Amino acid sequence: MKIKIDSNEVEYHTKKIDDLSLELYNEIKGCITELESLKSNYNSTESTYVIQTCESYFDHLKVLPFTINELNDSTKKANKTYTEQDSNFLNDIQKKEIEEN
Repeated sequence: MKIKIDSNEVEYHTKKIDDLSLELYNEIKGCITELESLKSNYNSTESTYVIQTCESYFDHLKVLPFTINELNDSTKKANKTYTEQDSNFLNDIQKKEIEEN
């Protein structure tokens, strides 16, 4: 099986992920801010349970944008490595062609 990867497509993909992970971070931050507001205004018998559950959920969710960024950085690094290897391979082929002629 042959796999062909277009370096430009990978760069577009990683830039898009950077933008979207930043948006996700801001959305999560906004939800946490709203939760703080809700905490002071929501008084009922179940409010403690609901607020604690939501806080726990968002504490776990805060990690997601950073994890996405780490995966994206790995993708960028791999793409750079493969691009450099392709470039070096092309240079070697061109040198051999020049030497043969």
